[in-house]
Amino acid sequence: MKKILLLFLLIPFFANSQLVIFCENVDHIGNPKNASPEFTVSKKGGFLKLLVRLKKKANTNSVVIDIFRMKGEKRELDNSIKMNVNPFMTWFYKEVTFYKEGEYQVNVYDETGKMLAVGKVLIKIK
Repeated sequence: MKKILLLFLLIPFFANSQLVIFCENVDHIGNPKNASPEFTVSKKGGFLKLLVRLKKKANTNSVVIDIFRMKGEKRELDNSIKMNVNPFMTWFYKEVTFYKEGEYQVNVYDETGKMLAVGKVLIKIK
């Protein structure tokens, strides 16, 4: 009974949360194609689309995407990308290339430094 109650309490939290989705492509209305928390890329690297979905309008003209490579409990900044966004949109995406195997955490901030969304992806090399 406690598990069911906890599930119902968490559903609104997840329904309203911001998402960072990793996928192979994004259509014209912001839907991901072949989304996954794990991807395999070649030794030369491979690119993914990093789709950010917000619960309300972005309300910012630019964002910073910090990509950290996780090393145990520590993280190392792998890349930082600044991009312009439409402040009236509730989603945006960026193509990102990964060259190294590992777990990555992505933090997305608005132009004032406020965190908008967080996501993780596991990259494997074939």
